[in-house]
Amino acid sequence: MSNEYRRIEVITGDVRRRRWTTEQKLQIIEESFEAGETVSSTARRHGLRQISFIGGADC
Repeated sequence: MSNEYRRIEVITGDVRRRRWTTEQKLQIIEESFEAGETVSSTARRHGLRQISFIGGADC
């Protein structure tokens, strides 16, 4: 057995997945291409994790 730890996140309560319209997704992506903008800051501003933003996960 490995001595490595894995992080597990448990979400409880009435939390629901966000549903983004195509227009909203495009707006967020366009913001990330603005001069001086970063993917990380754009993702944080919209309450996303960068990995979801660039990894193609269903946001």
